[in-house]
Amino acid sequence: MMPLFTLIILIALAILGFYAIRQSSARANKRLEDEAEGEQDRSLIKTRTNDVDEVDDRHARQASMYAGDLGDYQKEETEMAIELAREKFGRSLDFSHRSVADVEAILGGAHDYTLLGDPKDTDNLVDWAEIFGCYIATVIQKQTGEGVLARDHQDLGDSSYPFSWRGETLFLQLWCHKRIFDGPEYDVSRRYKADILDRIYRSTSE
Repeated sequence: MMPLFTLIILIALAILGFYAIRQSSARANKRLEDEAEGEQDRSLIKTRTNDVDEVDDRHARQASMYAGDLGDYQKEETEMAIELAREKFGRSLDFSHRSVADVEAILGGAHDYTLLGDPKDTDNLVDWAEIFGCYIATVIQKQTGEGVLARDHQDLGDSSYPFSWRGETLFLQLWCHKRIFDGPEYDVSRRYKADILDRIYRSTSE
């Protein structure tokens, strides 16, 4: 029979081992909880950083609207385009890429009107080319954070309104003018896709 003293020692060791295991398990659980909490904090910080970057990017793109010396003119013309689209055609221009398709529909309607052969409205339609050209310039600025509209060009002359964007010169008013007076082969939404959208998506995939 085991001596009482030895039995007491074994019981004490068993109790100490039990508590040691519990403490070790508690420490492990605490470490896991701390790691999970740290990971959550890092994830939260990353999310907040991404949110801040997104807000900063949005503010930068917003700030680029109406850039350059013709900013006030461009803003006024753009607002006229939005008002005209809403009041005359029931279309809401929201500065999205998709809204250029609404511009195309409006200019297409203007072209159909020219086929009626009433020359007295020619000046108004020339104005339409200017205001919707400014609107498209503003869309590009808002969506990409780049681009500056100028009044004159060394080759096309005064009031040709060149738009400088990513190293190229675009004549957005001329796009609209040709769509109104020359017809659907000058579809501005197709031109926008080829000259703007395709280039944007190509650069993001490289």
